[in-house]
Amino acid sequence: MKEKIIIESIEEGLEKYKYYDSYKYNMDYLNEQLENIEKRFRDQEEAFNKESDKRETAIFPAHVFYKMQPSIVAPAYNLNQYLTKLNEYTVYYNFGEREKLKKTEVELNIYVNQIFISIKTLLDRCVSLFTYYIKGVSKDSTFGHIKANGTATGLINKIITIKKKPNDVDKEKEPLLDYIYEQYNEWIRIAVGPRDMIIHYNDFYTKYQHPIDGRIFPVHLEIRTFDDPYIDGEYVEPCDYNYKILYQKIHQLYEFFFTITATLSHPAYKISLSKMHYI
Repeated sequence: MKEKIIIESIEEGLEKYKYYDSYKYNMDYLNEQLENIEKRFRDQEEAFNKESDKRETAIFPAHVFYKMQPSIVAPAYNLNQYLTKLNEYTVYYNFGEREKLKKTEVELNIYVNQIFISIKTLLDRCVSLFTYYIKGVSKDSTFGHIKANGTATGLINKIITIKKKPNDVDKEKEPLLDYIYEQYNEWIRIAVGPRDMIIHYNDFYTKYQHPIDGRIFPVHLEIRTFDDPYIDGEYVEPCDYNYKILYQKIHQLYEFFFTITATLSHPAYKISLSKMHYI
């Protein structure tokens, strides 16, 4: 139960009202994880250099990981900014500040757009790391998806192909590929859907919920403006996202990301350079 606070002015409210801060991602913890994984990739690179002379102009996973860091941090940053704006929105709502509410509504929708774009971006960035460990993965590929007709693209397509021909990959790498495929079906497939709508069609539709404790928060609806919401005469409920679901998606993303990068950077995984890795 959140402690009830008495707020007598907007300024005081913006300073004291922090209801949604408990859902923010811990940025210090995130940075510690980044440093740990980067060190593991550096150690892996050193081990490779002791055994090979093919390193003069090569780009190694540690460098790729380091250059990815803005994309790694972006989902947590966007979530935290969204939650800050949600605190502000509640204050403005309770003081009847209509003009500030309108402005903050726009800002909330900017950040929710960026959350879903940054989720897909980070997944796509991961593919470059796989080029060092899984034969046949292209640096120009994306994370990919499975289409409605069952065909697949990108890394997901490569994983499906390998699952059909398991002899094409080292046995110790099969659990990681199985994990990625399971995670795709469990939550990634749904989490990347809004990004395509935002980029190609329209922004989220928004409705608001009013709990009895005086708060107000948006629920973002994944609705394409010109799509028919009925299938065979039945109304199809759109996917919706509130702050708790956004929080869940970001935590699922980082659990997934740090699981695969910790696995790839493990000493048991050996770097394999190909033509694409040289400059």
